[in-house]
Amino acid sequence: MPPRLKPGLTFLKDPAPASDILRHRIGHGDQTMTNRIFDLRTARRETVSVHGAGLALGLLLGGMHLLWALLVASGFAQGIIDLLFWLHFIRPAWQIDSFELGRAAGLVALTGAIGYVLGAALSILWKQFQAAAR
Repeated sequence: MPPRLKPGLTFLKDPAPASDILRHRIGHGDQTMTNRIFDLRTARRETVSVHGAGLALGLLLGGMHLLWALLVASGFAQGIIDLLFWLHFIRPAWQIDSFELGRAAGLVALTGAIGYVLGAALSILWKQFQAAAR
């Protein structure tokens, strides 16, 4: 049985052997492993990079649409969209058009740019809320 933890200690201040952490049981009045590693009372407030948040959301949205363009190019997109509509009790009324490289590149670029702008805007809002909270 691991020793009882003192409130306010973080993982870095009070390292415990891995065997103690693995044997630690939840619900016995002790702090859990998550609370031990991530002590919210001593955690610093981290800021989010505007460029990093924009890149993350831009790459996510652009990547999703790149996968869609690859599905259209491979010919599997119509079957997938028909299956998704069928699973949602909708009669498939949409027909997937033939693949065009220029349109696919435009789709990926546009959604990536929109994702970048949204991610950057959300990061700016986050920073403003953090500043207001101080």
